[in-house]
Amino acid sequence: MSLYRIKIKVISPLQISDLTIGNVLKQSETFYLQPSTIKGGILSKIYREQKVKEVCEESKEASINFHPAYPVDDGIVSRPPHFLLHDCKICEDGIYVNEVLQNKELLKEFNFKKFNIPYKCPSGHLFAISPVKSLVIFKNSKYKKFSIKKMQLESIGMNRALGQTELGMIYSYVTINPGMIFEGLIYDSKDKIEKWLGYKPKNEEVRMGRGISRGMGITEVEFKEIDYEKYIEERANEIKEAISKADGIILLRALTPILTINKTGFSYDIDLSEYGLYPMKVFNEVNYLAYTIEVFKGYSVYTNLPRVEVRGLSSGTLYFYKIKDETKIDEVSKLLSEFEVKGFSSPFNVGLNIMEVYTDIGKLL
Repeated sequence: MSLYRIKIKVISPLQISDLTIGNVLKQSETFYLQPSTIKGGILSKIYREQKVKEVCEESKEASINFHPAYPVDDGIVSRPPHFLLHDCKICEDGIYVNEVLQNKELLKEFNFKKFNIPYKCPSGHLFAISPVKSLVIFKNSKYKKFSIKKMQLESIGMNRALGQTELGMIYSYVTINPGMIFEGLIYDSKDKIEKWLGYKPKNEEVRMGRGISRGMGITEVEFKEIDYEKYIEERANEIKEAISKADGIILLRALTPILTINKTGFSYDIDLSEYGLYPMKVFNEVNYLAYTIEVFKGYSVYTNLPRVEVRGLSSGTLYFYKIKDETKIDEVSKLLSEFEVKGFSSPFNVGLNIMEVYTDIGKLL
């Protein structure tokens, strides 16, 4: 069993596009490198260089949990925004936190039906409030906005038969800038990556995204193996402190799309009742506050075909729970730290249902 913290440095323009307008390939609107992008790049490298056929089976029966990788700014990993963060269009650094996350009593009684977006910011600017639409950095108990740096490239296509260009063969690409750094986790419960490579991964050149035949998508991936037990212990302590500060209320923040499978089909419910957590209904009969809807899709490098497209609750969605028995806070904190690594609900290891305990709240209350 291995747990890796990976840092991905973009070396050449990285193109992860999901929308084509004419001959313009637009950059994906997601805030992060999706698990499928990271998985495809790393496994394709192993498949090409090591000729390991078992890699193909990982796409069918996945056991390695690739986490999303979020951009890093000054050593701090960014996170997706959520609905309880507000942006003032006039203030220079306009992010501020809704009072629900700064007052225990308001948090306990929170109901979205009675919720109103503030009409003015703390500086007094009227009707200038909107949801935060960028990544956020949390530092010194405050949030600031952070955006992925992008660039636009133009390319002229060639007709191979004629040996020259043709009308309409001008293409434009919106890509992630070289130099950007992303950070995430990989949980390899069966040590498959080490087995396939024949050594512990350290620094690897990996090609990701589209356009790799044109020199795009070259990245340097730094693997740092983490002591699993120590990581779980440290993270459990952080979670315990946040739960205590919130008087037993637990918020989970989605880092990937949320879409679970149960006996009746697809669902957005994350049932943790058997682990001592019951849902706090904050909107009608549900315990989540969705940021938006996010499309989950991929592209197979083996079949050259797109994969099934599904829609889930987006990254930044908040789930609300209450611990049933606060005497079991240590046990619950450890379980939650393990779920953060392994995933919170099926289907596992496919880039869905990866969340984290919103420990920021421990510093906001």
